[in-house]
Amino acid sequence: MRLSKTLGAVLFAVLAVGAIAQAASGIEFKAKEYPVRVLAKQKTTHEFKIGSSEIKCTEASFSSAEPEFLKEKSTTILLSATYGKCTAFGLVEATVKMEGCLYLLMTSTETEGTVDIKGHGGTNKTCEEKPILLVAKAVGCEVTVGVQSGLKTATYKNESGKVLTTFSISKIAYHSNEKGAGCPKNGEEATYKGEVEAEGFNERGESDGIEVGNTEPPTVTFHEGSTTGTAVPTGTTLVGKSTNFVIHMASGNVDCTGSTLEGTLESNKTQQDKLKMTASGYSGCTTTFTGKPTATITAGTLETATVAWWSMLTKAWWLPFIPHRMMLTLSSGPKCTYNGGILADDPTEGPPLIAKIVDHVEVSRESGEAPCEASAELSGEYTIKTAAGKELAVTTP
Repeated sequence: MRLSKTLGAVLFAVLAVGAIAQAASGIEFKAKEYPVRVLAKQKTTHEFKIGSSEIKCTEASFSSAEPEFLKEKSTTILLSATYGKCTAFGLVEATVKMEGCLYLLMTSTETEGTVDIKGHGGTNKTCEEKPILLVAKAVGCEVTVGVQSGLKTATYKNESGKVLTTFSISKIAYHSNEKGAGCPKNGEEATYKGEVEAEGFNERGESDGIEVGNTEPPTVTFHEGSTTGTAVPTGTTLVGKSTNFVIHMASGNVDCTGSTLEGTLESNKTQQDKLKMTASGYSGCTTTFTGKPTATITAGTLETATVAWWSMLTKAWWLPFIPHRMMLTLSSGPKCTYNGGILADDPTEGPPLIAKIVDHVEVSRESGEAPCEASAELSGEYTIKTAAGKELAVTTP
């Protein structure tokens, strides 16, 4: 089964619906105008120290990648890099190639953050297959640097529409072919130092000021009746109902003609509204497995969900999310237990307030054998109202 983050999560997606995109509050890369492309060039020599060996490059350039043009502010940015005029041991010609890897810069404060080494296309496969390659040509020494996360530290300084970024990264793991004099042995203590000046450009190629700074997220408000209606009082029970809840698996599906999820609104008009899940139920569940056994779905411990405004590199939407456990029991076969969380895909502002769950979020199997698959996806469309039947809408300022 591949479950779109998780059934219980569905509840949140359902109960907390309405969310269009959540932008986590915090420190973000920002521009005056969007879309923006970020380009950076070296301000100092870039130096890779591996064991007692060093490779220095006097040319280094960086560019935003995947996407090339950022459509909104974000706490992360993917960069491709190109290095030139490199030497090893102070005199041997060398090369540094990113191959299948990218740098992911993240912010943690207004002045610093961490760096991940990642692959292309949203996975790490390209970087695993073709890691960063450093070569000292004359001696045949080759060092590769693969996928890693949380490397410290990158520091940021805003300078009149540009961002001075300094890499001072340590504890980088690497693999060496150990060929030639001075070639290092395998290790995990490599360092990378260098400084670049980053600036933004719009689609017309014109300069576009960028900075790293704090952005407070907007508040999220549930309304009764319409987007201009009265704010829903805390303590109100919200109910989501679906007639097309489906768990998708390679070996078949579980189709439920009825699903009801309930939660109590614990806070409203805040940056992270709280929704305490109180009940979830699934009925009329049939399967397309061999033998077509019936299915029973039950939820594990119900948890409190949050509804906030999320922001990502290419889109923004209201995002209801909740971690949860769900159990699937077949009339003939094992019990499957899954853990995960669920998100609503482009939920409406309302009314009607609809949370559409799309089969694209994976959850992992905790227990159970075939046909319990390692992961599952789910889909469904929930309409959210108050327990009294009042229509709902969700807004941010």
